[in-house]
Amino acid sequence: MVIILVVNHVKDSEDVILVSNFLRSAVGMQNIELFSSIASIDLPVTDLPNGMYIIAIKSSSLVTTKQLIISR
Repeated sequence: MVIILVVNHVKDSEDVILVSNFLRSAVGMQNIELFSSIASIDLPVTDLPNGMYIIAIKSSSLVTTKQLIISR
């Protein structure tokens, strides 16, 4: 399974997507480079068990977080 993140961000920035469980332990990380202000990013979550996760997109000037619930 893959989730698609649509990001409205600063152009030409190097960002990091960090996936952590609800206890704030990192379970995945992906470096990304955004070349436009709106981008679509595929984030594979097949290996994650059911549960609640926090997805954080970190850039040099901003951190955006969203909650993800996986229930199969």
